[in-house]
Amino acid sequence: MQYLAILAFAVLGLVSCSTLPGNQTALIRSPEVVSLAREEFGYKPLDRIEIAYATDREKPAGGGTSGDYEDQRGLRVWLGFADLEVKNREKSGRIQLNQVRESGVLHASVGAWDLPASKEEMAGEAEFFRHLNRKLDATKKGDLVIYISGFRMPFSDPLLVSGQFSSLAADNVVFMGYSWPTTPTLTSYFRDIETAEYSSRNLRLLLRQLAAKSSARRIHIFAYSAGTRLAARTLQEINLETRSDSAARQRYRLGQVALVSSDMDRQLFGSFLADDITRACERLLVYRSGKDGILGLSGWLFSRGRLGHVPKDEAYPPHRRDYLRKLDKLDVVDVSDAPFAGSYGGHFYFFQSPWVSSDLLLSFVSDLRPGSRGLVRDDQSFAWKFPADYPERLEAIARERKKR
Repeated sequence: MQYLAILAFAVLGLVSCSTLPGNQTALIRSPEVVSLAREEFGYKPLDRIEIAYATDREKPAGGGTSGDYEDQRGLRVWLGFADLEVKNREKSGRIQLNQVRESGVLHASVGAWDLPASKEEMAGEAEFFRHLNRKLDATKKGDLVIYISGFRMPFSDPLLVSGQFSSLAADNVVFMGYSWPTTPTLTSYFRDIETAEYSSRNLRLLLRQLAAKSSARRIHIFAYSAGTRLAARTLQEINLETRSDSAARQRYRLGQVALVSSDMDRQLFGSFLADDITRACERLLVYRSGKDGILGLSGWLFSRGRLGHVPKDEAYPPHRRDYLRKLDKLDVVDVSDAPFAGSYGGHFYFFQSPWVSSDLLLSFVSDLRPGSRGLVRDDQSFAWKFPADYPERLEAIARERKKR
């Protein structure tokens, strides 16, 4: 048993990090929707991208250089922008992080427990929001999408992933990477999942200030793996704070919250649903897979099923299945039938499967529900699935949208 636990830690550690040395990463498989959009809309992804970022990582002693952050928890949230570039998109391409420009500190995150921020650090917040609002006002939708990475990721990872989706979304929305203080070491798993709890307050403060000081029409969250613990905990805090749909909309303006490959206790998520967590946002999407062996391993470690994993013997009683179907703001997507959903242990399907990345991209740049994005409802469950003719359905959707 001890040997199996050590092996499990090793596997979790080896598969958790997709960032390459030198602040770069491979490109995701080109989504089907991108190739269709090129044909139907004359759309061309961007190769030079600027994204916003926020982080509650600690800064080095003495402050370090701009954008220099450690793998330790910080007491405040830092804001800034990053420049990225896509190389060799048509071949074995990659995206690289060229520059990080720190703006300053989020005022609301500086508390009595922390040392006072300097005048220069405090002054940067206003310029951050001015620049962010210029970017939002230049988009078609005026929405902001915040990406939250999984465990064992360096500071650069959420910026690189945000940059990829920002490149594909072009001028439709603005992307921001939230870099919570995960630790890129093999034994960091349990340390990082506790840090997800710690960072929920900082994320909530950031969301509140984005709603108050930015021109974002809506603020979406795209959380992955252990990062879904952070997103779900923050959403629950907002739910318990506001206690109503109208108060949550007024105070936070949360649109869609997507929990992808969620390494979260399934029963804990059920308790959040019992508290009506969906009041805190317009839509709550949960992406799951029966081919996610990494979450199967995580479930074995905790002896608790993971939200993002569909076990072979999963069966819900009729009353619970009916309850989930009646939750109008909850959409569950089973990606098991999508191509490449099982690649690399099955945990990276949003990166590996062009069908899944297409659906995620469409969900953020449009207001389409799953049925209008080409997915079909499984009669035997409450989940949406990818049909065999998904590319043809996407083509029909693209042509219909072109007529408008």
